[in-house]
Amino acid sequence: MAVNARSRQTHDAATVEAEYRRQHADTLPAVPTVTAYETSIEPGTRVMAGENVEIRSNLKIVDGTQQHVSSVREELVLLDTNGKEFQRVRKDVQSTAGGGYENSFAFAFPKGVSQGIYNVRTELLVNGQVAAQSGEQLQLVVDYNGSPYRVVSR
Repeated sequence: MAVNARSRQTHDAATVEAEYRRQHADTLPAVPTVTAYETSIEPGTRVMAGENVEIRSNLKIVDGTQQHVSSVREELVLLDTNGKEFQRVRKDVQSTAGGGYENSFAFAFPKGVSQGIYNVRTELLVNGQVAAQSGEQLQLVVDYNGSPYRVVSR
C-alpha cells in the first residue's frame, strides 16, 4: 500500500508562543509542549477498497526554555481487523522549532483486502518521545459484485 505524506506550517513559532503566554501568565514551559493535536479522516469513517483516504492532523508545539525542539515526527499506524499492525509510515515535520503545522497521510486500501473495521492511529513524537496520539476506526466496505454501494448505519 502506497502512502503519500505532506506537511505545511500554519502558524509561526512566535504566534504559538504568544498564545501559550496569554494562557499561562506570560510564562513558557521548560520542555517542548504540544498545545493542540487534532486528527480527522476524509472522506469519513466508511470507505470502499480503492477509494482515497486522507488522515489530516493539526498540531501546535511551544518550544521549551530548558530543552528546545530538535525534531518533530508524526507516524501513521494502520492495524488490520485483528488489531495487528500492517503498515507504519513516518513523516518528519519540517521544523526544529515550535509553531503550528498541518500534516496529511493519503492512501487507498487495495482491491482484494478484507472488509471490516480497521484501526488508524497517529502518534506525534517530539524529540523522539511520543507527545500526543490519536486513534480512530475506519470501516472498509468491499464490493464483491462490481456495483458501487455503501453500508448505511441505522
